[in-house]
Amino acid sequence: MSISVTSKLNDNAREFKAGESTGFGLRLGVKFYNNQTRADEWTNYECAIFTRTDNQANYYRQALVKGSVVEVSGSGCWIKTFEGKNGTVNTISILDPKLGYVYRAQSDQSQPPVDNGLNEHGTANMIRALLSQQVTAFHEDDIPF
Repeated sequence: MSISVTSKLNDNAREFKAGESTGFGLRLGVKFYNNQTRADEWTNYECAIFTRTDNQANYYRQALVKGSVVEVSGSGCWIKTFEGKNGTVNTISILDPKLGYVYRAQSDQSQPPVDNGLNEHGTANMIRALLSQQVTAFHEDDIPF
């Protein structure tokens, strides 16, 4: 089962060394409406993307910053459970992650957004909604069938 997640980064990617590679840890959250509790809730995802080249590491440093919208896909997922500061935390780890699309948060408006080849027509509305955090959920009662 493959997985694809698009989310706005709330923090910069966490950079770390792994042997000869440089890793970048990402934590992603996707908001959804839970019909049972009738409340908005979040699904937490995490992954680590690795590179061995300085050019690719520099790209990740510039692109994977707070406020950027990223799409990460993977070959599957693994549910991880651990004890956090406020109790049990569940997160979904994306296996074999690949960075697909990045819309870089910009403080300097002269820099164009980073695009990995996906056209804007398929993702522009989703990116605008994520950037404005106006993601609307529908209720089961709204479905006409």
